[in-house]
Amino acid sequence: MNRRLIIYSLIYSLLVIAAICISFYGGYIRVLNVVYFLTLICMFPFILVYLWQLRNKEGGGFIGGRVAVKEGLKLVMLSTVILCSFQAAFYTKDFKDYKVNHIRTIGPDVIKQEITKGQLKAKVEDIPKIIENDIKQVTMFAEVTAVLFKNVFYGALCCFVSAMIVKRRG
Repeated sequence: MNRRLIIYSLIYSLLVIAAICISFYGGYIRVLNVVYFLTLICMFPFILVYLWQLRNKEGGGFIGGRVAVKEGLKLVMLSTVILCSFQAAFYTKDFKDYKVNHIRTIGPDVIKQEITKGQLKAKVEDIPKIIENDIKQVTMFAEVTAVLFKNVFYGALCCFVSAMIVKRRG
């Protein structure tokens, strides 16, 4: 594996982990979804700079589009493995308890509002069953899968766009 690939993947992953930890443990939990979104957007510059350096320093100033996409996907996949591992540990340590507590405290009010607005066809007596069903759906698999699919989907798009920007034929 390319040393530069490992370095860029580690730097990106560590920045994402730091941002998530700062927002969660620093009391900015309300903006956690925004942080996840912003960290996905920050993937693009990492891929672009990595491919640019790959082209100029290892490719002699030339790189094909297919090779660029392939190399970019390597960066995305390595970062995704690191971030999925973090998400599994983070979920086990603190995030599961937070989500379950959030569902139990905020959930009944949200469900009552949805019932009164007609958005949810249920009775007020069914609220405890709905809450327990929502809690059962809080799993590590769901959390890790969400990270996996977001990173791979957005990362593939970033790889394609970055490859089109940096490709140069010899």
